[in-house]
Amino acid sequence: MKPIKILVILNLSFLLFLTACDKEPQEKQPTAITGKLVSDTGCKTFGKSASLEGETPDTLSCLEYSYDEAENLLSISHINAGFNCCPENLYCAVSCHEDTILIEEHETDGLCDCLCLFDLEIEVAGVVPDEYVIQLIEPYNHEEEEIVFNVNLESKKEGAFCSVRKKYPWGIN
Repeated sequence: MKPIKILVILNLSFLLFLTACDKEPQEKQPTAITGKLVSDTGCKTFGKSASLEGETPDTLSCLEYSYDEAENLLSISHINAGFNCCPENLYCAVSCHEDTILIEEHETDGLCDCLCLFDLEIEVAGVVPDEYVIQLIEPYNHEEEEIVFNVNLESKKEGAFCSVRKKYPWGIN
């Protein structure tokens, strides 16, 4: 009978342990941050003056963002992204490492012997209100200043960051 009592006690102890684990406060698990390119303008032409009100000059590469807390959605516009003039496909890879949201822009099969500027619309899902570093990796940056900036989505739901670009395909008009 003693082995049965010991076995029952061990089983009850194990069940008590499992029950106690379930009752511990559970922290909210963060949602995985994912993202995608939702649209692009195609190769932009600058036949009109870049000094028109509201138009970003072609010497700047800018990220404009807005955050929808109810949807946990960060919408990003990359104004004047440099790519091949006729890429087969544009896409981006979005990941989050600690507090950094990394956006890597890519193209497949650049079919022309030229570069031009595009405007991109990117959606980043699963973003909870917090402080982040947003970092953009551009394929044709040519070692100029990177686009890396801090945002606090708890207090500022929209904003912009620009970096001056002086090398082709920026600043050609």
